Amino acid sequence: MILLSLAGFLVELLNSSLGMLYGTILSPLLIIGGYDPLVVVPSILLTQAISGLVAAIGHHRLRHADFSVDAGAIQRREGVSYITGCPKRVSKEGIVGN
Repeated sequence: MILLSLAGFLVELLNSSLGMLYGTILSPLLIIGGYDPLVVVPSILLTQAISGLVAAIGHHRLRHADFSVDAGAIQRREGVSYITGCPKRVSKEGIVGN
């Protein structure tokens, strides 16, 4: 268990410093180590979701990220929607416009 925790810590450190590779490195290591892929994949996805949520909350608290919606954000969203052909708005009723 200590070895797994150490491997997870080192891979997460690499993931945080490079911004990628957590699942790419840890999945094969765990599978080679004899763990069932049906357990490895959901575990890695869950830990990535949790670490991403914790990172987003931390960045928001430290004011590295601003999640507020202003007029500029709405205009950028509509511009991207126009260029990509994705729906423009999502309302309480569902996707509105095209």
